[in-house]
Amino acid sequence: MGVVRPKTDLPTLDSFGHLYVRPYGIIHGHAAKTAIDAGRGLPLAGHAAFTACQVIRRKGKAIKLENVMTIEAFFQWRQKIGSVSNSRIQELLTNLGRERVAIGGISFFEPVIAGVVNVTPDSFGG
Repeated sequence: MGVVRPKTDLPTLDSFGHLYVRPYGIIHGHAAKTAIDAGRGLPLAGHAAFTACQVIRRKGKAIKLENVMTIEAFFQWRQKIGSVSNSRIQELLTNLGRERVAIGGISFFEPVIAGVVNVTPDSFGG
């Protein structure tokens, strides 16, 4: 998918159909907790944090990418947007921060060993 850059600025956030928050600067463990506690990071999937992000706005084929910003800059940016958009972004942040449940007994935060067994005829040097 390509990014369409319109010749004019897109409508305000409140008039947009879709908003996305793309996390950057993902950290784990003690560093994640420290960053969240200091206000320099936001929770990610219950076990990590992100220290920067990018907001993406989409309406139809028009896409507007905000610059990647630190969490501190993101908080400042949020103060400038409309209340409807702020509510939508808060919902996105809540979803990003929520812990993921295990699927089929496999956790997304535990190491998993997987392997592939190639049993095609050409794998035996025949």
